[in-house]
Amino acid sequence: MKFEEVYCYERDADTVMTMFTDRAYFEKKYERAADSYDILEHSSDDSQFQIKVKRSMPVNVPVPGFAKKVLGGGGMTVIQEDIWDKSTRRGRINIELVGAPVNITAEMELKQGANGAENHVHWNIDSSIPLIGGKVSKLVAEDIKAKSPEDQKLTNELLAQY
Repeated sequence: MKFEEVYCYERDADTVMTMFTDRAYFEKKYERAADSYDILEHSSDDSQFQIKVKRSMPVNVPVPGFAKKVLGGGGMTVIQEDIWDKSTRRGRINIELVGAPVNITAEMELKQGANGAENHVHWNIDSSIPLIGGKVSKLVAEDIKAKSPEDQKLTNELLAQY
């Protein structure tokens, strides 16, 4: 399942890029948004930023019976890797749902908009589960969309520190 979201921020794209390539931003974000988290990998140089985080978080949409064995009923553990090219402002997200045969990726492009930065995120969700893979992918997409407003709000709050 593919879909696009645009996240709008109250500061310019250079400032948002500085935040998106700062380990402290991820630490503050996940302290507030995740049940628990652990930074597994992190690297940064003049051209690229990469961080991989394992975190536990709630599912924000009702999980029907057919998907509970795959996604769990109330919470899930994810391993998320964010990679940014600092000069092009293009990035990628790779997400593993621990214990679930679901592949989640996103291509990102941070642009300057009329009222601040805009992160254009092109999501791709695939599940290899026979018969119900499409339904599981749709459910994961709904959960991502349900989390987006709070994620955008929290990111704008943290952006005030940059």
